[in-house]
Amino acid sequence: MTKAQRKSFEEEANTFVRQMETRYADLVAEYELAWWNLYTTGSEEAAAEKERLSLATQRVFAAQEDWEQSRNLYEKRAEITDPLLRREVEVLYAKFLEERPDPAIAEEIARLEGQVVAQYNHHRGTYHGQKLSDNELKTLLETSQSSEEVREAYLAGKEVGAQVATTVLRLAELRNQAARQLGYRDHYARALAAQELDEAELFGVLEALEAATEMPYRQAKLELDMQLVSRFGLADARELRPWHYADPFFQRPPEGSHSPLEGLFRDGKEIEELTVKTYDGMGLEIRDVLARSDLYEREGKSQHAFCTHIDRRSDDVRVLCNLQPNARWMETNLHEFGHAVYDKYIDQTLPYWLRTIAHISTTEAIAMLMGRLPNNRQWLGEIKGLSAAEVGGRVQALTQAQRFALLVFMRWGLVMVYFERDLYANPARPDLNALWWDYVGRFQLLARPDERDAPDWAAKIHLATAPAYYQNYLLGELTASQLQAYVEREVPGQSLVQNPAAGQYLLKLFRLGARYNWNDAVREVTGEFLTPAYFVQQATV
Repeated sequence: MTKAQRKSFEEEANTFVRQMETRYADLVAEYELAWWNLYTTGSEEAAAEKERLSLATQRVFAAQEDWEQSRNLYEKRAEITDPLLRREVEVLYAKFLEERPDPAIAEEIARLEGQVVAQYNHHRGTYHGQKLSDNELKTLLETSQSSEEVREAYLAGKEVGAQVATTVLRLAELRNQAARQLGYRDHYARALAAQELDEAELFGVLEALEAATEMPYRQAKLELDMQLVSRFGLADARELRPWHYADPFFQRPPEGSHSPLEGLFRDGKEIEELTVKTYDGMGLEIRDVLARSDLYEREGKSQHAFCTHIDRRSDDVRVLCNLQPNARWMETNLHEFGHAVYDKYIDQTLPYWLRTIAHISTTEAIAMLMGRLPNNRQWLGEIKGLSAAEVGGRVQALTQAQRFALLVFMRWGLVMVYFERDLYANPARPDLNALWWDYVGRFQLLARPDERDAPDWAAKIHLATAPAYYQNYLLGELTASQLQAYVEREVPGQSLVQNPAAGQYLLKLFRLGARYNWNDAVREVTGEFLTPAYFVQQATV
């Protein structure tokens, strides 16, 4: 291109990017609010409004001429001299990949998503004839010493899988149809492209993680198995089944009486106070977010946890939790407010399309970094207020618990990522239930329940409502470990706890927004591209 042609091309790009912003920004803010209302109420009215606005936002990306212009700008983006505009073109193209619908397919997906969210929200498992919430069932799993009781609680939590499985599979088929219209193998491949992830590179990293964590995980799980054999009065570890492991999906180790955090938290209000104190110590203000949030369980509300940014043109960030006085919810609340401070502190002077996170994996990294803090001796002393003797008595157990928690979550995440890739490869395959347990056995080393053939996989809400997301949790864990290593090596104070310098360091990432590709952003704040080395060291050494 000549200089004049390049200038004209850049003006064309800027005009298109601004036009798409004008069409999209108000609508997506309304959609995020409707989404919040659905998850906090589960009402039919909220579901209908969310469905209407979901379709409206997708229609912004529906016109063929807009798609072609976005693709043309993306393919010639090297000619754009303004680095922010060039990056906006990349981000907008990824948004087209994510959102561009066939109208009929989009309408059916929106309807089914609203329907399935309501089913998850309203579901309560039946235990001994009573309807119990997820929190109540998890309490039974964590505290009972009866194999029969935990088995019934576990199966009650899986009931929703059979209720939603047909809908989840239909959603997978529809998402695949939409992806194939854009030339992708399936929805999974399309989603990775929209997330700027290379599939071969991703699974190469996951294979390396599987190999690096195999023996440390196996050894740590053997120790846990012996504890569970004793707790439940079993003859040996061959009698252990998934319901003995306390968490419905074994995402985290059992808390139990052996946990160094057992019984430390009085109630949800204390968890709120400790969360505020944690972020205050880093110079990060969350009281405004707390005031907009919804933290306690009630009928009809989602039983899970998340953070959402209603409008990237404002600081309207909110958290949903269902707090109970235990370590799991202490960690979860810190995790979700990690997402919140990231969104809140993004540089508001950035152009609209860059006024967002660098990547799902980077916001998960901050959330995971914060969620690890209750296992930190300094946090227990300076934030929770334990005496030096109380902390000292827990140090070895804390170190072991943190390492095992990292291993447990990584191995669980591998189940999800591999299963979901296969699910989208063929949603109609007849052996999905068996495939799920094959991966559970391979990665988590859990024995499948005898003679059980049910869609337990569908009880995991992410498969329905956050498709092709879970790999970002795993990349987030790797990024969290890399950030943690940098803080401990380079940041004055060498800790996240009561250290404003650590908050200033994290703000470097937050303020970047989406200015860079995710891996470039990681290099910008840690000095190197993402590597599994720090996670492997922290989880296995």
